[in-house]
Amino acid sequence: MNTQQQRKMNGAGYLFMGLLITALCILLIVFAFQTYFLVDTLFPSDNIFMKVVTVFSFDGCCIIYAGLDLFYHFKWQHSKNLTNIMWGATFIGSLICTVAYMNLSSDHLLHQIVNINLLYTAYAIVTVVFAGNIVAITFLVKKEYVAWLEWKYGGAVIAPVTTPANVHPHAVPTEELHPTVENNSNGHQPKNLSRSTL
Repeated sequence: MNTQQQRKMNGAGYLFMGLLITALCILLIVFAFQTYFLVDTLFPSDNIFMKVVTVFSFDGCCIIYAGLDLFYHFKWQHSKNLTNIMWGATFIGSLICTVAYMNLSSDHLLHQIVNINLLYTAYAIVTVVFAGNIVAITFLVKKEYVAWLEWKYGGAVIAPVTTPANVHPHAVPTEELHPTVENNSNGHQPKNLSRSTL
């Protein structure tokens, strides 16, 4: 197989990978709409906040984690593992919402299953997932920022202590020394009084 054929195959591979990523994005968008339709029926009509939080926690964060895993170069060694875990958790949650909506809507049961226990359970699940996303996102941002600083400066970032270049660390200002003592690199030494002071 020559180089030109390899390039053609590589180009075809990139093409189908692009199509696969596009299909994934379309599916995630469809999941988001179906999640909203499900919670729009389950939650009271005036509780818009919980509806938005549900869609963001399951579908919005799923898209964010997927994009990070596919395109971002992580600097903290455990960031990719945490991102994969959160991507899997949010994707499974979004998938469950989609399957539930499709089955219940096809059987015309979606408006008949709402009761107070189910509502409280849905609130609890959404709250746990939302809190988990907040913790994960905060942890990722912090760790990635610290790792980026260490990568940029070549090690742990410590504020340097600066001293004037012409002052020895153990030197004492000359105006505080006795006239018969001089300050040099070996510390405070008595002046050689035998030398001519002329």
